[in-house]
Amino acid sequence: MDVQPEPGGWPCPACGTTVLWELVSCPTCGAAFLSGDDLAAGTTASAGRHRPGATERVLALPRGGRLVLALLVGLLVAVVVPLLLSLL
Repeated sequence: MDVQPEPGGWPCPACGTTVLWELVSCPTCGAAFLSGDDLAAGTTASAGRHRPGATERVLALPRGGRLVLALLVGLLVAVVVPLLLSLL
């Protein structure tokens, strides 16, 4: 008696169908999964369609840009908060 194990896979983020590991898109709904290029670029899948949010756009800035942005936000908070408190 030769028992074959059932092939593994992951659930499709769009329809929930179990998709074989070697496939790059869901055979049921056609939603795409990450390829090696996407993983190298650091993107994530969102039901086959990726729409970057505000956090991802900030993280796309180079390290120096994020530092300058953080300093500007910190300076803005350091000036605006005391100004607003003095108006109370």
